[in-house]
Amino acid sequence: MLNHYFNFLARNLNLNLGRFYEIWRLKFKIRQCLELNLR
Repeated sequence: MLNHYFNFLARNLNLNLGRFYEIWRLKFKIRQCLELNLR
């Protein structure tokens, strides 16, 4: 039972981390572009 629950948590964490990483990467790219344009 616990093993199943942990597997479920791990899968959700991986999905959320993947989405979070994509958003963070986009923000990072946008910030880099803005900083380059401001110089």
